[in-house]
Amino acid sequence: GNSPGEAEKCLSSASASVGKLALCGVPLMDEEVARLAILLADNIYVSRLSLNECNLGDQGAEYLAEALAENEVLTSLSLEGNRVGDRGAARLAAALERNEALTSLSLGRNCVGGQGVKHLLDALESNYTLLTLDLASNSGNRPGWASAGDSRAATQKRLQALLKRNRGPRKVVTL
Repeated sequence: GNSPGEAEKCLSSASASVGKLALCGVPLMDEEVARLAILLADNIYVSRLSLNECNLGDQGAEYLAEALAENEVLTSLSLEGNRVGDRGAARLAAALERNEALTSLSLGRNCVGGQGVKHLLDALESNYTLLTLDLASNSGNRPGWASAGDSRAATQKRLQALLKRNRGPRKVVTL
């Protein structure tokens, strides 16, 4: 793992060889995440970002969501093992509605509950690029993992259908 300072250098560096940036296990304060997010918004070098077990909560997820809404290069974002809850998931979902680059989002081992899942599923209705969404082992999802009013099985089925649609051949509409 890198330090937050090294991460900032990577995100603002002209080194096209960076590719992946991982700060796994490095506790980040909200202010550090905010600075990283500002750089991430305009980043053209890092395509995979892993902030696993960095003690990120909803505020950190909100900063990253703001960057994700603008970023056109990041294809993979892993936020496993943090404290992201429904509020953070809702902000990430809103970013997914605008983002056309991200193909993988991992929110496993967080605190996302039924409302967060609902926001993410609703965002997938208009997002055609996300191919994988990991929501495994969220403490907020027992027993309410299912989105509002749906059973867990129905929610999983809807999620699988949306991701499968995104993996299928693209339909081209000609006017």
